[in-house]
Amino acid sequence: MKLEILAIATMLNFSYAFESDLVRSEIHYDAISTSAIPSFKNTENIDNQMYAGGFNDLLPYVVAVPDQEDAGSCLYMSLTGTMEWWNNFLNNLTDNNREDLSERYYMALMKENIGQSRISNWRTDNIERINEFSKLALNEQYPFTKGYFKYNDDGDRIQSSPDDEKSEYGTGFNWLSFRDDIDKEYHNELITFPKFSRDVIYADPNQNQWAVASAPTDIVSRIKEALVKNKTPVNVIYTHHGFWHAVIIVGFNDYAPTQGCPYTTGYAPFMNEKASKYETEAQEQDSESKRDKLLSKARMAKKKATQVQELFDKQGGCAKNGVFYVRDSINPSDDMPIYDYDPTQVGEEAHLNPEVVFREYQWFETTGNHAYQIKAIK
Repeated sequence: MKLEILAIATMLNFSYAFESDLVRSEIHYDAISTSAIPSFKNTENIDNQMYAGGFNDLLPYVVAVPDQEDAGSCLYMSLTGTMEWWNNFLNNLTDNNREDLSERYYMALMKENIGQSRISNWRTDNIERINEFSKLALNEQYPFTKGYFKYNDDGDRIQSSPDDEKSEYGTGFNWLSFRDDIDKEYHNELITFPKFSRDVIYADPNQNQWAVASAPTDIVSRIKEALVKNKTPVNVIYTHHGFWHAVIIVGFNDYAPTQGCPYTTGYAPFMNEKASKYETEAQEQDSESKRDKLLSKARMAKKKATQVQELFDKQGGCAKNGVFYVRDSINPSDDMPIYDYDPTQVGEEAHLNPEVVFREYQWFETTGNHAYQIKAIK
């Protein structure tokens, strides 16, 4: 089943746990728009202000993704998005024919350490899991879902049931691997990929996915040049409002209005407010160690707010025009179809994310820390 009809239904160890800080009410104001052109038809003749005159070549092969909620799965949502793009591009699948791949399958490859020996920096090298294994399932075969799980004494997720008082229900269930069952059932139907290379456009020298205000001054030009030259998405990691996050950039438009740079102008106020909450919580602690930990978080939040704001001010504030097209996994839109995470339940459904949201160039200039491009080897 394709995403145009209703879809059925970290990151190494501790790294993705920080994404659980995401609060659902906090994620909507950073994107300039959550409206996308359905199916990206006739992109060569787009008259929409946000697309007209932009680099739109990649859009016909982009697939919308379910809201990851608190799964901490952004790296593999973004990598699967790039694999979807390549699969659709190589097979000329557009509009209603685009194939939706299983993020959960890619997550299982990670949990099983497939290709691990090939990976030096997990922030940029995870395509090596596909180079090692070469296959992915479709989402209809192994859907991104919700289920019951709990943590054992070792801190690992295990499958659970609704009557277990320790159970949690949600998208964190996707970290449990049932890949062997999928391989047995769909052995001859899995999507096979060619080998890929990856070009690192920029990697933080400290391999810090939390770094802000550290990217080179020409990072936007580097990303745009790579998009135009190689005509394939750019995978990026940046520090979002309160957590690090991974997405893919699938185009840009030098002429589209930034509409006040909502992401960048909102960063410092959000982080300062977060720092204040940490400080208030610290005052309520009896434990000195807990108090010190919260105050340390407050200092770090203030530091990031200052770094981003100072760089933004140094650049002269918000530019009038210039946006990236970003395929994200945390900006569901009421304009998109409903995704059913769990056909056995009612009420857990949610809207898909749009194929594209728009972020001002200064979003990545101020908070980006890794950018790389995955290319099929001919």
